[in-house]
Amino acid sequence: MGDWYGNLESGLVGSGKPLLIVYSSSNSRAVARDQLLRDCLESGARLPPHRSGKRRCAGCPPSAETLVHGVLLLRKKIRRKGTIEGLTMSAGNQQQTSATDGEWRKWGSQNPYRGVLGVDSVRMADPVVRSDFFRSGEWDVHRALKALEFIAPGYSISDADVLDFGCGVGRLMAAFASRCRTVTGVDVSPTMIGEAARNLASHANVSFFAELNEIPEAYRYDLVHSHIVLQHMRPRQGMRVIEQLLDRVRDGGCVALQFTMGSTNPVRNLANFARYRLSPLQYAYNLVTRRPIGEPVMELNAYDLHKVLALTEKRGFSDCIVFNHGGAGSWL
Repeated sequence: MGDWYGNLESGLVGSGKPLLIVYSSSNSRAVARDQLLRDCLESGARLPPHRSGKRRCAGCPPSAETLVHGVLLLRKKIRRKGTIEGLTMSAGNQQQTSATDGEWRKWGSQNPYRGVLGVDSVRMADPVVRSDFFRSGEWDVHRALKALEFIAPGYSISDADVLDFGCGVGRLMAAFASRCRTVTGVDVSPTMIGEAARNLASHANVSFFAELNEIPEAYRYDLVHSHIVLQHMRPRQGMRVIEQLLDRVRDGGCVALQFTMGSTNPVRNLANFARYRLSPLQYAYNLVTRRPIGEPVMELNAYDLHKVLALTEKRGFSDCIVFNHGGAGSWL
């Protein structure tokens, strides 16, 4: 894994336009860079000056799986300091729904840790495996907070209320709970929430909800975070969830959202589209890949960067970073 933090371009300046910073992993360069750059610029994003004085994109190539995994970091404009901004959700966004909720509940009941990060649940009895699993969460939280320093110099969550959407078994919540004032986890799987509650039993500053709509309307957070979650939701539902998450941020607060931005393999895209929707194809996939025949679907969906950035500006966010984090779970 490369030193991504050191490779992020500097030069953030507060403005009405989102500032786009694209990170390129050191082991894969330039693939699909020009097209992504054109797409980003068409969305209204601007690039920071390079050290040479010329504006350019550092590149955002696909990972080894031919997917571009992006992390979006945002900071909300301070409109009324010390108060909750009175934005309301659109009429079509009153209920959080997802076509993949049922599959995620199956993961929770069958093999929750494999669903979260590809580790078979039976292996979690091994203290070394368990330690590595939660240490990966510490690393993810650490690098998210480091990246946020670009848009919020001196950023700290020591006195912050944090929302972790798609908390799963509490891998990231454990890291947040030791750093912040309170952390709220949201997950549609009751089995996952039960496992997370057991994993975080020693922390008194955590709470759990099955849906965003269950959180009291007045609650707002200093940091709203979601990692390797939105990519498993179909974009139509995922965009509504993103809107809800943005509405939960306090004035001056920050957002860190990870999602997949695209793929360079059209054949795989078509095959996956069919497999996600036709159970016999999923059974055949499990058989060929030597997985349990009834293993649930784990969809991997791409989001339209134009639409995401347009939504963030509409909801009152200013500075923005997008970078390629090089795939999910590669450090375990």
